[in-house]
Amino acid sequence: MANSNLPRRIIKETQRLLSEPAPGISASPSEENMRYFNVMILGPSQSPYEGPATEMFEGRSQLC
Repeated sequence: MANSNLPRRIIKETQRLLSEPAPGISASPSEENMRYFNVMILGPSQSPYEGPATEMFEGRSQLC
């Protein structure tokens, strides 16, 4: 996770996100650009969105 081009805040928040993930959410930095994240959000059980994460949401998010 050493990237001197990233602000320290982003590095700290990324480390926290990886060490303390939120329930139902998976996010990891892209290998090509650590300002981009691969994100998956699971839908709540007993709802129309229940099931594999790829059916609910999968995408990329950019930190500035």
